[in-house]
Amino acid sequence: MNNIKIILTEILEKKLNISPTLLAEENYDEPLTGKINLSSKDMIYLYYFILERFNISIDTACFKDYGFNTINSISRIVDLHCNQAKHHATT
Repeated sequence: MNNIKIILTEILEKKLNISPTLLAEENYDEPLTGKINLSSKDMIYLYYFILERFNISIDTACFKDYGFNTINSISRIVDLHCNQAKHHATT
């Protein structure tokens, strides 16, 4: 498991009170609004917790077609934006 996924599961567990059982690796492709049962309000909180923790901004295009809805998809989005931020910082 990479560091981003570890941090995401910590946010979900500690800030949104999601059971660690639901955060098992086999559920990383499950919609957070499905099996893990996050509400739309929880998803907004998750978004802001991620922005704060990783110090990034996320392009709204990432929300198209439920792109921001599983631990794996969110991890990819965060990784992409963290790498973009690093690239911009060095240029």
